Amino acid sequence: VLHRPRRHLPHWEIPRGTICPNWRLHRRQPPLTALERDSVLDVIRLGDPAFGQILAAVVMDDHVHALIRIGQAPSAKRIASTWKSASAHRLCADYGRQAPVWQREYFDRWMRSERQTRQCLQYVLNNPKRRWPKITEYRWLIGAPTTIDVHA
Repeated sequence: VLHRPRRHLPHWEIPRGTICPNWRLHRRQPPLTALERDSVLDVIRLGDPAFGQILAAVVMDDHVHALIRIGQAPSAKRIASTWKSASAHRLCADYGRQAPVWQREYFDRWMRSERQTRQCLQYVLNNPKRRWPKITEYRWLIGAPTTIDVHA
């Protein structure tokens, strides 16, 4: 386990671990539109296959959560940085946003057990319902509790 402090938040690296990174829009950015959320979700979904197995992801109007079992990727930092950078470039090019799109830092939580992975999975999948309790469907979501094997 390597401890790599960067900026204000310390970040751990656990090779082949399962991590839940999340990041927020920069404070000067307006909420993401529906089309922008589509673009961010596409960046995550179509990311480098070496990153690993995406167990779940959700793009909210002001932040993103992902749950990924890391594969051959060099680091969790690279995964989060790539997703943030690629989505920011796309949002600026396609929708006229001005940089910075995302806050510099991201938060990550490493899963230490199958139970914690299941709890995180539920947290990610239920994020839209917590924000908007009357919502019945949310299209900016990857994963479903019945289709994900947290034991793999």
